[in-house]
Amino acid sequence: MDLVSSEIIQIILRRINELKFQRARLRPFIESDREKLEQIEFALAELEEILKQSTKLKSS
Repeated sequence: MDLVSSEIIQIILRRINELKFQRARLRPFIESDREKLEQIEFALAELEEILKQSTKLKSS
């Protein structure tokens, strides 16, 4: 795996951690937080899929 791929994976992992931290601070009884939670969950799913595909490519 080259340096650029490693850096991209690290950026993705950092962003996943940031989103998880944001998700933990939301209050589900507030409407705007529920909307934000949906956005965070969508972004997390997308990033986790990208990470999964990247690591699959790295190992092949």
